[in-house]
Amino acid sequence: MPRQRTKATNQPSLFTGDGKGKENAKASLSFLVKSSRDIMRKDAGLNGALDRLPQRHGRKWDSMMKNRLLCNLIISACILTACAGNNTATPRQAQAGSPPAPAMTVMLTPVPSATVLPATTIPMTSTTAPTLRGIPENFGLADKGYDIADVQLFYPSPNEVQISFRYRINDTERAKAHAIGPLLPSSCTDARSSDYPTFFMVPRNSSVGDGYYDYKVKSQGGCDIASFYMVIYSPYSSGRWPTADAIVYREQIDQPLKVVRNLPAVDSKTLAIYNFAFQTTGSWSGVFTFDYAFSPELADLIGKYRFVLGGSGMSGISSCDLNVSGPLLLKPEGTYQINIDLKKDLPQEVNGTDCRGQLDKYAVLTYEQVWLSSEDGTYQQYLDFDVTFKK
Repeated sequence: MPRQRTKATNQPSLFTGDGKGKENAKASLSFLVKSSRDIMRKDAGLNGALDRLPQRHGRKWDSMMKNRLLCNLIISACILTACAGNNTATPRQAQAGSPPAPAMTVMLTPVPSATVLPATTIPMTSTTAPTLRGIPENFGLADKGYDIADVQLFYPSPNEVQISFRYRINDTERAKAHAIGPLLPSSCTDARSSDYPTFFMVPRNSSVGDGYYDYKVKSQGGCDIASFYMVIYSPYSSGRWPTADAIVYREQIDQPLKVVRNLPAVDSKTLAIYNFAFQTTGSWSGVFTFDYAFSPELADLIGKYRFVLGGSGMSGISSCDLNVSGPLLLKPEGTYQINIDLKKDLPQEVNGTDCRGQLDKYAVLTYEQVWLSSEDGTYQQYLDFDVTFKK
C-alpha cells in the first residue's frame, strides 16, 4: 500500500528540507503563539476540542485552563526549536540552487488536562420514628365479642379533648341500647357535673363502627391523668348516668389526658341574666331577648362568647328540639337578642320525623322547656319560661 503524503499547508514549519535543516525558530514560535491566542480569543462557547473543557466553574476556571494550555504550547514549541538547533545542515545539503524539499508540518494538538471536581458533601439527616398512640393491641379490633380500638385524642382548645375510637359490639347483644365513653376519676373537674351526660350512642344492630366523644372542662380547674378507661354500657337510658352494673366492657387506654380551664366558670356567680321576653315577628318566627351582666374577671370572653337558646318538649312535635345561636357579645353587659325562624332553624329530620314539614299541621306550637347555654358548652341554665310560636 503506497504511503499517504502529508497535506501541505501555508503555515511556517519548524523545519525545512528533509527535516534536518533549521528554519527560523523565532518565526515558527511566533506563529504558534499567535495560533494559540487565536483559539483562545474565540467566543465563550469554546468550539472544537476545547468543548471538552469543564465550564461549570465559571470564567475564572476557564481563564486558568486557557493560560495553562497556552503555556504548554509555548513550552512544546521551545523544546522542538531547541532540538532543531542541534541538527546543523552540512554544506552539501545546503548547496545553492538545490530545489527545496517538500515541507514537513508539525501540528501541535492541544490536549485538555483532567479536571478534578470537589466532592459534594451530603449532610446526614436523623430519622424520627413515628410516635404511636396507645398500646399496639389497641389498634386492631377483636374478631368477636366486645372491644374498643384505635383510640385517639385531639385537643381543639386547652379545656377540651375529643376522643375518637373504633368499637365492636357482641353480636348476640347488638339489639340492645349501648353507650360508649371515658370513665374519668372524681379528681377531674366536671367529670360528673352534668345531669345530662352525652355519651356516644351506638346505633341499634350495629356490630362494628367508629365512635366519637367530646369532653370539656366547664369550670376553673381541669383533668390531668396518665391513663383512663373507655367503657361500654348496656343497657343505657339517655339522660341518666349509668350504674356500675351496666358496664359490659372496659379497656385501659395508656395515653395521657390533660385539659385545663384557667378562666372562672360561667355560672350564677359570674353571670346575671334577667328580664326574659319573647315576641312573635311573623309566621313561625320571633325574637327572644334578655338582659345580662358579666363579672369583671370574665372580661376575656368579650368578643368570643355567644349564647344559644335551646328548647325541647314542643307540643305536637316533641322530638324536634331547638338550638339557635345569637351574635357575639361585644360588651360585658347589656341586652341580648336571638332571632328565631322555625322554618329555617328546626332540624330537617329527626328519627324519621319531618320537623319542618309538620309545621303546616299546627296553628300554635310551644316549647315548654327552654334553656340558655354557651356556644362552647361550658355554660347552661334552664329557664322558667315558655316560648310560643304562631302560624
